[in-house]
Amino acid sequence: MKFCVGAYAASPSANGWNEALETSYYKGLRAMPELGGLEIPFLGSLHPHNSGWFLDQLSPDWNSVLTPIPGVMNTLNQDPSFGLASTDEAGRSHAVDFMAKTLESVHLLNRHFKRSVVSAVEVHSAPTLGKPGISSSTEAFAKSLSQLRSWDWQGAHLLVEHCDAFQLTRPPAKGFLPLAWEIEAIQTSKGKTPLGVLINWGRSAIEGHSVFEPEIHLAQAKSAGVLSGLIFSGCTVGSESYGEWSDSHAPFKTSGSLLTLERASACVKIAEISALKVFGFKMQALPKSLGVEERLRFLQDNVEFLRRLV
Repeated sequence: MKFCVGAYAASPSANGWNEALETSYYKGLRAMPELGGLEIPFLGSLHPHNSGWFLDQLSPDWNSVLTPIPGVMNTLNQDPSFGLASTDEAGRSHAVDFMAKTLESVHLLNRHFKRSVVSAVEVHSAPTLGKPGISSSTEAFAKSLSQLRSWDWQGAHLLVEHCDAFQLTRPPAKGFLPLAWEIEAIQTSKGKTPLGVLINWGRSAIEGHSVFEPEIHLAQAKSAGVLSGLIFSGCTVGSESYGEWSDSHAPFKTSGSLLTLERASACVKIAEISALKVFGFKMQALPKSLGVEERLRFLQDNVEFLRRLV
């Protein structure tokens, strides 16, 4: 089985953009036989430094996923009402316009490789709740989803990546809509583009402060008939490097890791991964001083861990 890997979290550009290091890194990624595609971060353009260079780094055999979450979080810092689920119409429209730029990058990738190389595009139920004057709703999210589903994604599915839902008891990492509300919005939206849910292990665990929350969310999405993806991204307690219940993409094998083989195996069993559109992992390579070869070995170690499950 080949995996989708959020390799940007292990990038050597953690210390600042370096095209030579990145070129070497992507050469190593292309040589990994288990890598079936990338989870590509989207911040407003295909690549924040050099889109032409980036296209040349991708294997023509990969089928990748675009995730706009880095761009979503950056924009929320400037416009707290921004989000596909925002009840503020200007903020909602701003988010829809941002997704239109994502669509342009899907078309760019497909033109370059002369085939549909984007299997899925993630969407998110921002804004972050809990701030004065900021609110969201299933109705607003469903309206946005219907708009997005009417566009030509050239074969790519849309996947709502569930992030930790806002709650009053502790500060959120993302603070978006509850999964049940996202599922309701999916089910009431309309359009030709297939739409489902992607569960990110770490973000679900952070929401419940429980290693069992991802399994609950997987079962919930599966029962509703909308489960389409699973990405393993860990979190820790008592880790100086990866924090305390932090959305820091901790790897499988690290001090304080909550993402154990047992819990990952339970998730794979629930998800029935052969039926998923997206399956893989996103792990951050620390410390930042790691070299390119060390980072590639880091990814390979996590690949080997995941292979034990499938």
